[in-house]
Amino acid sequence: MLQPEGIFVVCENWLNDKRAYDGAKIAGLDIVSVWPVMGRVGKPEPLFAVYVMRKQSESYQDITDVQNKDKIVRDPLIVRGEDGKWTEQYAEVMKAMSIPVV
Repeated sequence: MLQPEGIFVVCENWLNDKRAYDGAKIAGLDIVSVWPVMGRVGKPEPLFAVYVMRKQSESYQDITDVQNKDKIVRDPLIVRGEDGKWTEQYAEVMKAMSIPVV
C-alpha cells in the first residue's frame, strides 16, 4: 500500500504513454515526472519511459492532464550514441545504480 507521501515508479512502453496517464488517473495517482528513454541517437521516438507518480493532491492535480505534459516530461535519456557506445548520460545513470561501466 502506498503511504500518503510515498511515490510509485513504473516503466512503460512508450506506445502506451496515454495508457500510463489514464491508469494513473483511475488509480488516484498524479504523474509528477516522466523520463523518456531512447535506445540510441537518431531514433524517431523513445522505447519506454519511467513514470514517477504520487497520490493525487490539489497541488499536483492539474499536471496529470495530458494537455500539461510539457511541465513534467524530462528531456530523453539516450542510451547509445552514433558510435553504438553508451552515452555519458547513460553511464552516469549506471554509476548511480552501482553498475560498472565497461
